[in-house]
Amino acid sequence: MKRSVLIYMCIPLLLLSSIAIHAQRKSTVNKCLFVLEKEHINKPYHFGKWNPESGATALQLNYLGLVHTNSNQQYKILTAVWTWGLSGRTTS
Repeated sequence: MKRSVLIYMCIPLLLLSSIAIHAQRKSTVNKCLFVLEKEHINKPYHFGKWNPESGATALQLNYLGLVHTNSNQQYKILTAVWTWGLSGRTTS
């Protein structure tokens, strides 16, 4: 009996967390598109400010330029550094 109650309590939490993760990805994609549309080469864009007490994260995006391939394709190069966690871990 207790196990089924625990399962029913965990399912809504998992659904809510997946919605929150998806929303964060969508906002990150929008930030990347914003930087790519500006096309300012080697200009870092900062979004948010890392704060370990509140759990706030920071994202730095840098547009490096356009690359042309031999098959006439073009690629825009963008670097990202995401700062998160208690000790300021970064993910590139």
